[in-house]
Amino acid sequence: MLPELAHFSLIMALCFAGLLSIVPLSGTFMHDQTMMRTARPLAVMVFVFVAAAFFGLVTLFVTDDFSVRIIAQGSNLSLPLFYKVTALWGGHEGSLLLWSFILSCWMLAVTILSKDIPLDMIARVLSVMGMIAV
Repeated sequence: MLPELAHFSLIMALCFAGLLSIVPLSGTFMHDQTMMRTARPLAVMVFVFVAAAFFGLVTLFVTDDFSVRIIAQGSNLSLPLFYKVTALWGGHEGSLLLWSFILSCWMLAVTILSKDIPLDMIARVLSVMGMIAV
């Protein structure tokens, strides 16, 4: 059940990242404050769902769920806990998920720490980060 939830979380993150890349940027072109204000909540949702997928995969590695191909190929029962966690980015899929998680952490940082920056600039910045996340 956890692999399916992590996969669903990635799908939801992709949907929110797609919206983040389109809606706030369109708001800057149309000078629509409401569309530009969606940038911060959408960035938070991307972070939440990517983090859920990332920590779901970490949990699967730690609990030795060998029904998932990446875990069956990159882990075994005799690995210490530290190596099970670091085996996450040992394969292509896990390392891409790690980079996506780091990008979503930066999106969250921009969202939280940019209260003094004009709304149109934040909308543009988070929109570009959404495009990269897609």
